Formats: sequence, C-alpha cells, structure tokens
Amino acid sequence: MNKGKKIKMHLSTIVLLAIALLVGIIVLDVAYQKAWRTHEKIIEATASADVFAKVDSTTFDGSSFTKDDIKKSNITMINVWETTCPACLGEMGELEELSKIYPEADFQLVGVCADVFESGGTQLKQDQIDKGKELMQNAGVTFPTVIPTPEMYAFFRTTIAGFPTTYFVDSEGNIIRTVAGARKLDAWKSIVEEVMEGQ
Repeated sequence: MNKGKKIKMHLSTIVLLAIALLVGIIVLDVAYQKAWRTHEKIIEATASADVFAKVDSTTFDGSSFTKDDIKKSNITMINVWETTCPACLGEMGELEELSKIYPEADFQLVGVCADVFESGGTQLKQDQIDKGKELMQNAGVTFPTVIPTPEMYAFFRTTIAGFPTTYFVDSEGNIIRTVAGARKLDAWKSIVEEVMEGQ
C-alpha cells in the first residue's frame, strides 16, 4: 500500500471517529434533555402543595419565613440549591439581578439550601449552614435563603434528581411550575414572565 492510500485511510478513520463522536454527543444531549423534561413532569405530578403552603422556617439571617411571606407576592420563585453544586453557585449572581427586576407584590425570589441536614433529615448541620451563609455572602446575594424544614428536606430528597431545581408557587404556596437546572438571566426572565402571564 502506498503512502497516499495510507494517508487517505487514516483521514477516513479520523473523519468516521469524529462523526461517531458528534453523533454520540447529540444523542447524549437529547437523552439528557428528555430525562430532565420527564423528571420535571414527575415532580409536578407528585408535588405536595403543603410543602410550601405550610412552610414555617427561618432564613440564614435568623428571620422567620412562613406561609405569610409566600402570600406577599403573586409569584414566589423558590430556588433549591446545594453548597457542593457548581451550577447552583454559578447562577447566583444572575438570580440576584433577577430578584430586583419585579415589584415584590408581583414576584419574589427565595433560595433554599438543601444540604444542611444529616443524612436522616432530622438534625441540622451547623457547619453546612455556616458554609451556605458564607457562599451567599461571597456571591453578593441579598434575597432570603431559607433553611428547609424536615418535611421540605424529605420532599426534596424524594422528588429532586439534581440541583438546582426551582419551583414557582402562587400566593397560596401551590406549585405551578418546576424548572430543573440552571439558567442565564434572560432565560429566567422569560420563564418568570410566562408564569406571571399564566396567573
């Protein structure tokens, strides 16, 4: 076999491998998006309105956060995150911007730090609460971050496949939309406005 044919064979092999890799990436991306959409439907189908409608907790700064706080806005966006989640922390700056765009009567944004319990879900871990506070301070976040109740923790652990997961609730605490994954500011604005229009 001459040198020219060998080069052509190598190039053909490289092209085939590149095509196979590209197809594989596309297939994985489609499968991932489909899995997230399916999971969002599962969350919405199994969500208990009582989780947010009866919330009675505190925030990182020690303030109370109850169902009366949910009633302050037509729409409350509840962003559930973990301290070890890069995607969660990566969008905090944009969520902070989002929290300042709309009047409080229309919209409010609340964070919930999900990984502040021991594995059993009954004992809070103060070191995790401290870590969460520090992360939010470093990110310049001013919207409230709620410490979940054991009921909220159990709900998250049985319905959330990945973080962040965001719930939109009405003024009664009923879940009206669930969004899995992080978003950029413009994408969040579009979602918020869709939810507002639907109310």
